[in-house]
Amino acid sequence: MNVISFFSCLVLFFFGCSKSLVIEESIVFGTSADYPPFEYVEKGEIVGFDIDLAKEIGLRLKKKVIFKNIPFAGLLGAVHSGVIDAAISTLTLTEERQLSSDFTKTYYLEGLSLLTYENNIKKEDLSDSSLWKDHKVGVLLGSSMEIWMKKNFPHIQLQLFDMATQIIEAINSGHLKGGILDMTQSSIFCKKNKNLKNIFLGKTEEGYAIALPKKSKLKEEINKILEDLEKEKFLEKLSKKWIE
Repeated sequence: MNVISFFSCLVLFFFGCSKSLVIEESIVFGTSADYPPFEYVEKGEIVGFDIDLAKEIGLRLKKKVIFKNIPFAGLLGAVHSGVIDAAISTLTLTEERQLSSDFTKTYYLEGLSLLTYENNIKKEDLSDSSLWKDHKVGVLLGSSMEIWMKKNFPHIQLQLFDMATQIIEAINSGHLKGGILDMTQSSIFCKKNKNLKNIFLGKTEEGYAIALPKKSKLKEEINKILEDLEKEKFLEKLSKKWIE
């Protein structure tokens, strides 16, 4: 083979393989997909408010979005260890969480709800310590609900769960007196479980935010995107689509 033929083949090789050599940059979001309407599995696909938001952020960052389904209690650990680039899963912004992770600005404010079997509990029952000697309330491990309950009702025994669906099962089976969930989610569970009712407890002071590794370069970029999405009323559209 002469020199010209050699270089011709070389050029053809590289140009022919150029498509396979292109690596699309990606961003990996961790989420706990058992929390409708924010993140849940439908027909084998993770969908919801947070999922649509993450996809739009990826689009504006010009990155391919990949989702990893991780139990809620393990999300921040996955961020810290670098298993994922970010966590989006109704993560309430708290001082404690900010010790190990950076957070974006908040994108949604939620209310807290007491979910119970029919007429098991009233709102005022939470303050009556005599009612809670033999009963427990379920909350998600590491959630803002756990923090809120320990702060406001330390006399109530808590049972910690990895998934919200486990709390529903425990209430229905009589193992729990009730559960503390986000108002939006508990309303959806009540529609699916006619024997359940939810009681609004109040609005959270801290909103949902996206968790990132400490000193992540993505924080500033995502904050700018969230500001733009708010101005463009994209977040409002997501609320109408998934919540209202």
